[in-house]
Amino acid sequence: MKVHALFLAVVSLFFTSLVNAEEQNYQQCLFNPANETAAEKAGQSTAVFCASRHFDTAPTAFQAQVLNQDIEGFKQRDPKFKAFYDGIRQHSSNDIYTDRQIILMFIDKREVNKD
Repeated sequence: MKVHALFLAVVSLFFTSLVNAEEQNYQQCLFNPANETAAEKAGQSTAVFCASRHFDTAPTAFQAQVLNQDIEGFKQRDPKFKAFYDGIRQHSSNDIYTDRQIILMFIDKREVNKD
């Protein structure tokens, strides 16, 4: 029993350190002065530059901005998004939404479905 508890404690500690390291990636990128220059060369804001490199840990607003840069490619890669996007665009009353807003709605829906 002690072996299982010790194993569980070690695995939990290891997993926690991995999660913390991953979560810090976007923040570290954002506040690293060297990335400002790289972002300028890429023609992006530092936030979008870092979001494209650390997508999973970036805020959803910046995830949407990254995906919006190649929305046609995103529609080709993800059939669920294409169906969601086309479903919204089919109704003329939904013309008030920008592509970025539709992407945000899709990201939010996907996150809710995960929970």
